[in-house]
Amino acid sequence: MMDMRQNYGLGSFVKKITRKVTKPFTKVASKIVPKEIAGIMRTAAPFLPPGYREAAYLLGTAKQTGRISPMDLALTAAPTFFNKTQMGQNIKNTIRWIKCSVYWQISQNGRHSK
Repeated sequence: MMDMRQNYGLGSFVKKITRKVTKPFTKVASKIVPKEIAGIMRTAAPFLPPGYREAAYLLGTAKQTGRISPMDLALTAAPTFFNKTQMGQNIKNTIRWIKCSVYWQISQNGRHSK
């Protein structure tokens, strides 16, 4: 008998769609990536050039866990996003400006307190 709340909410719908999209990729990854290298691929991914970074991380994740998390994909692709897009450059510059202003305020407060 089916539970009434089994497919309740948006989460189960998103989960089904994500599985359908990523299943062929995980199937291929499980066949071509040796299990001994999967963890190393995930660890070394941030140090690889763009394009290889995402592929290495996703193949390693698919082999180890059998799933691909959309959040993992977003975090892996973030450095490429910040370097290649205008929106990413704007965010990067804003963060840099905030850091500089905070450091400046700290240095000014340090001078006046002595």
